[in-house]
Amino acid sequence: MKQYLLTALFLLAICSIGNAQEIMKIELKSQTRGGQKLILVSRDTVTFKLNESIHKRHIDKSQWNELLAKLKDMNVEHIEDYQSSSSDRSRDAAWHTRLSITNSEGTFISSYFDDTNAPKELLPIVQYLLDLDKKYNSKDKRIY
Repeated sequence: MKQYLLTALFLLAICSIGNAQEIMKIELKSQTRGGQKLILVSRDTVTFKLNESIHKRHIDKSQWNELLAKLKDMNVEHIEDYQSSSSDRSRDAAWHTRLSITNSEGTFISSYFDDTNAPKELLPIVQYLLDLDKKYNSKDKRIY
């Protein structure tokens, strides 16, 4: 009986660890003195915002899973440690951009980087978000 109880508690602990790490949303946000851009992805929706203009699109489960797969090998809690290879944003030559990932443990925010010149560890995720922008928005309405 004791063995079954220990096994059940072990399985419960494993399940709760998996659920604690569940990704709820991913956000790519850029700003400069003249404006703001945002791509926000949740389980079934992608939201695009350029200054005050906002529009939403539905994404399917496979797109969400593809995005999560890009996070598979990343330690989300340490994304603030990844450094950008450029600093054009410091002289207003590029947008100040950040990636944030929210799971049930909290929100984890990267350090700033230039526009689409993300740290190499974040590049697959950032590129996927930019691809969503291209897919869902006509050329004249793209955020990035």
